[in-house]
Amino acid sequence: MLTKELSTGYPSSLKREFDFLKIKYGIQPMPALRWKFMRMRPVHFPTIRLAQLSRIVADTPLFISMLIQTETPEEWIERFMVTPDQKYWQDHYHFKNEAPPSTKRLGKDTAQSLVINLVAPFMFVYGKMQGLQNLKERAVRLLSQMPPEKNAVIKGWTSCGWRAEDAGQTQAMLHLKKNYCDMRRCLHCAIGLKVMKEDGGFDCPSRGA
Repeated sequence: MLTKELSTGYPSSLKREFDFLKIKYGIQPMPALRWKFMRMRPVHFPTIRLAQLSRIVADTPLFISMLIQTETPEEWIERFMVTPDQKYWQDHYHFKNEAPPSTKRLGKDTAQSLVINLVAPFMFVYGKMQGLQNLKERAVRLLSQMPPEKNAVIKGWTSCGWRAEDAGQTQAMLHLKKNYCDMRRCLHCAIGLKVMKEDGGFDCPSRGA
């Protein structure tokens, strides 16, 4: 997105910085087609997400220390619900025309997804690598304290009568879907075997997801 001509203001400063770093580190820009803007609400544009991500990175310089400390799910969620610190994004969604001013704050659902898919797994892996059993247990407990995820795969499980109570269970369902349902490995799955023995058949969640 910074390979085109950006001659004014904030975009221009980003381009100058990128041109310098590209030469210094031999960076190969991503193909422009990788960035998806079609069929997407402007608030979810890659430009806005990158601006939010940069704010999160700047605000969490001691990420490992935060993992080790006892932080509640609510504290993690609040930490991720950031607003880009550059005023430019208040009235822009991309590097083109201006838009009506709005607050580009990261939503609670997305913040929860970051806790589930970033914080908890990273915490568990770090605990495993460092031999910290309490940190691994805290990661599992963190998932159990988060609400269940909402997506097409979980809807498929729900339609089959399997309702999740927390994010730990939805993560397990996603794992089963990917490694058993999608691979048609029902005979290797304890749940699949049990259902087939009791009902004589099993409508795999992957068919409706």
